[in-house]
Amino acid sequence: MTDKRGGRTPKDMALSLLVLIVPVILIMIFYRGLHGGDAPVTVDPTEEIARAGQAGFSLTPQELPEGWQVATARFDGRTNTLRLGYLTRGEDGLQLVEAKRPGLAREELTTAGEQTGTVNVEGVEWQVWTGREKENALVLTREGVTVVISGRAAQADLVALAEHLL
Repeated sequence: MTDKRGGRTPKDMALSLLVLIVPVILIMIFYRGLHGGDAPVTVDPTEEIARAGQAGFSLTPQELPEGWQVATARFDGRTNTLRLGYLTRGEDGLQLVEAKRPGLAREELTTAGEQTGTVNVEGVEWQVWTGREKENALVLTREGVTVVISGRAAQADLVALAEHLL
């Protein structure tokens, strides 16, 4: 004896779900397989770096360590702030912020940030800071311009980015 509820059986319910699930699976396969759905979105920072250069910023990376990608790039002419976001080879995120204001490190790293030492990068002393939770940071102030490199990546990655600035 079959259990009929309003004329529908459990088999009808299973077929209905199958009709809904199969197109969703096909769409996911199409998106991930053919369109690189899991690949990070990258941008070309050339225009934003050029705008920053016109405003007197010179510590911008011209090339990156192998396997790195630029995820975001923005120069705000109103506040004279350049922001570049990177993904390392290990897909950890880093951000480079450059501005002509002395309080930039405190603004970016919040009250949680504090200087813990220094590191020599290509003969230039960078300050090592703690950042927000689980973040590392390097800070350099030179000729009125402050550069903050921060993120959850290892300090070696921050140093690698700093090396490409000098």
